[in-house]
Amino acid sequence: MNTHTMIRIALPLLLLTGCGLDPALEEGIENGDERQALAGGLTYDTTSLTAIPAGTIPATRLPLSAFGQTVIQQKLIQSAEAFQPGVSGGGRSEFESPSFTFSTDASRGMTLALNKMDPGPAADQSETTLQTRATDRLKMWGIGASEIGPVWQRRMLGTSEDNGVVGAPARLAYKTFVLRSILGVRVDGHRAVVTHGLDGSFRRVIAKWPALAASGHLLHTRLTTTQIKSKATTAMYEAGFTTGQIKLRWKYLATAGSNGEVTLKLMVGARTAALVSNEVTEEPFEVNVDVSAIK
Repeated sequence: MNTHTMIRIALPLLLLTGCGLDPALEEGIENGDERQALAGGLTYDTTSLTAIPAGTIPATRLPLSAFGQTVIQQKLIQSAEAFQPGVSGGGRSEFESPSFTFSTDASRGMTLALNKMDPGPAADQSETTLQTRATDRLKMWGIGASEIGPVWQRRMLGTSEDNGVVGAPARLAYKTFVLRSILGVRVDGHRAVVTHGLDGSFRRVIAKWPALAASGHLLHTRLTTTQIKSKATTAMYEAGFTTGQIKLRWKYLATAGSNGEVTLKLMVGARTAALVSNEVTEEPFEVNVDVSAIK
């Protein structure tokens, strides 16, 4: 008898740039006193437009040097093995040891490291402990505590299919999602994901966390909430939206310099609500709103 077995994996989140929804925004539009309707049928939830703290980028932050071979090997992977260079090109370099492989690209602020060894036997794990290990690993690499925003601890589940029979979901790994924030504002697209095995061993890290330039950031705005809503209405109209519920939130957009360091600019994200029914599912859509950012 031929037996066909397939593993289906359910990732808790899709990663990095352009991939999936941000879990912080999946909550949708909330009811509240701050929701106000403007002409044209657009309704705004401004509860996330809290005051931006005064200040600038943190003094302790991931440096450009963190994407070098030695730092990644010793601080991020934390291995004393000898690494040999692999394929390189376009700013991306690869290195490999008997137990690990990693790639790094300082120009894009990205790195990926994998544990090639098989994990040990599964055992009960404290997810709180795994989350602490993950954030400590990133801090050891050079990420400052004041640039770490929301952290989510998730379980990666999967199912097996044998001759058309799908088994019950089973735990495959643990993932810690670390999102970047400056002054309490999310940096769009910047995050790191650390994976641990069922035995608690470090299995993988993938990060998009470019180094921040020392100056040139536009982190604040003098616009009032009313002025921001007016700008949001114009932006939504230009994007083809004239009705609906819109949630506004602060965000920083990053612009890369010639050496890979990025500068941040304050914007507002205007996000539509998800539409889910028996006949159609429409994902939320976010429009960037310029708020005349200043230093």
